[in-house]
Amino acid sequence: MKIWSEIPIEQVLPHFQFQQVDKESLLLLCAHRATFPFERRKVLRDALLRQSVGKELSSGAKDNIDLLLNDHTVAITTGHQLITAGGPWMLLYKIASTIHQARYWNSQIPSFHFVPVFWLASEDHDWTEIAQIHSVNKALSFGTMQKGAVGRVSTKEVMEALKMWNEENPDFMIPTRIMEFYQNGKDLADSFQQLIQWVFKDTELVVINPDDAALKSLFLPIMEKEILGNMSLNCLEEMGRRKGEVEVKNGNLYYLGEGDRKRIDYASDTAEFWHQRLLESPVDFSPGVVLRPLYQETILPNVIYLGGPSECRYWEQLQPLIQQQMGLAPLVMLRERGWMMETKWLRKWGDAQWSMDQWTWNDERWNQYFANRWPVWPSEEEQLSLVQTFQSWADEIAKEDATLQPFVLAEKKRLEQSIHHIQNKVLKSRKVRDDVMGNWYQKWKEQAYPTGQLQERKLYWIWSWAQGHWDIEQLIAQMDPNQSTYKIWEI
Repeated sequence: MKIWSEIPIEQVLPHFQFQQVDKESLLLLCAHRATFPFERRKVLRDALLRQSVGKELSSGAKDNIDLLLNDHTVAITTGHQLITAGGPWMLLYKIASTIHQARYWNSQIPSFHFVPVFWLASEDHDWTEIAQIHSVNKALSFGTMQKGAVGRVSTKEVMEALKMWNEENPDFMIPTRIMEFYQNGKDLADSFQQLIQWVFKDTELVVINPDDAALKSLFLPIMEKEILGNMSLNCLEEMGRRKGEVEVKNGNLYYLGEGDRKRIDYASDTAEFWHQRLLESPVDFSPGVVLRPLYQETILPNVIYLGGPSECRYWEQLQPLIQQQMGLAPLVMLRERGWMMETKWLRKWGDAQWSMDQWTWNDERWNQYFANRWPVWPSEEEQLSLVQTFQSWADEIAKEDATLQPFVLAEKKRLEQSIHHIQNKVLKSRKVRDDVMGNWYQKWKEQAYPTGQLQERKLYWIWSWAQGHWDIEQLIAQMDPNQSTYKIWEI
């Protein structure tokens, strides 16, 4: 595995404003997070220890969990939904970027210790987003009758889908070890946490499931403000941030009791009813998309959040709410990004002598390229010149011997036919080569832009990983989200 090339980020994300994390701002946040209460740190540490029972954990991860008790320990965090079988490449880019950044800042700011944290988005119920599997040209989506937070549902439908996939796609079998996580996990959150901790078992990554009674208790004061005063809507509406990457609704808490997940619309006449339920069982309440970053900042001494372009815009939209409640908001950083391509695709790209600018061309530009890539041969000017030469010979010889003119004109006619014959032969040869090139281009496109989307958002990493094309430490070592490029890895 190695970096084959890099593309400026503006070619892929022309409207995204790339920003680097600067040391001065980070030190300010670290000092702020040093005031994170010890009692809160202890609740966090104990919750992480409980959640790690029965899961593969490296000595570095165990040390990091204990180090969270220290006031000079801070977190660098990313998160993701519980996508079936590990999801597309962007999940690995997120986690590897987070580990890389923790290591980088540990070397740059030794007075603080940075812990990489992966946040399980276990309280969503966007089932359609997680219940899917994708290979190069195959896809499977599946449904469920279960309700509630996705992390709490059983793995029954997932196991059925994985078995169906393996029966129908023998060339892209889900690895047995991954199947075992869903077979043995008590629910989707448990299965996904096992999968992530196994893949990153030799790193210092800490994984947290926020759907935890003790952690929810830490968030109780914020949830009370939301239920009794519609806090998040009022704050963000006042700051002109109600609409953006997400829409701030009237009430941004969900009730998870009775096996369901329903949003609580704010209304003054029902506020006390929900407040009483909240006090009785905070774990039955869940922050929606607007409150989730604030929940994260409440239970983690976090200083940086790494995410994709949409996540970065989402966190920036909600910063006034976080600042209002926490004093300071974390720095937001774009995760690493790119393509994982097999050598054969990159070699052919080189053989075609295509430029890196062409890597991000849209269909219209590619169609124009294939339509116009061959010049007319011989050129129209050359053809006209030859024909005019024969015509001038015919006119000239007629002055000397008129009987020779028809002969020269006949030769001129044969010349025109020969030119036409040459062009047909050339066009036929070019068509054969175009068919070969076009066929290869379509196969390359399936790899780089499956279903017209960036590879990192669609293709799953599990098959490349199962084949041993790379390992986790290689991936982490080659991450550098501080660079404003899209990488192309050769695997």
